[in-house]
Amino acid sequence: MTEQWASGTGPEVRHFGPLSPITQELRESPGVERARELFYNKNADNIAKGRGLEDVTDYDMGFGLSGLVSAGTNPGRQFIGNARIDIRPVASGIEFTVTNPTSLHSAGYHSLPSWSRSFLRQFGTVTQTYTWTEPLKSVH
Repeated sequence: MTEQWASGTGPEVRHFGPLSPITQELRESPGVERARELFYNKNADNIAKGRGLEDVTDYDMGFGLSGLVSAGTNPGRQFIGNARIDIRPVASGIEFTVTNPTSLHSAGYHSLPSWSRSFLRQFGTVTQTYTWTEPLKSVH
């Protein structure tokens, strides 16, 4: 994906479902773990009392230098870097949607500009979404 982003080839938008290896890897990342914990903390009382659950939206999973170090040589986590997470209750549990725009601005740790692929394909912003559903855990 890095090569396609840099060269301007490949799709501008990609979706990765629950069976994708990169999605499965992302499910266990520190940022997703923090978002999951926030969801359960926010909804603990509602879960215990069988009431409706509240979404967690636009959660910034963070990355920065500590994320760079913790990602190590893991290419998937290195590529995703920072992303936004939405967690919504669905009939079968909770649905996660992780949205990651890849841009030169992001790759340059916010010191470089970004642009759309319609302006210039090379290094133009591309977006990936990763989705999966998990069963709702009980809370004690």
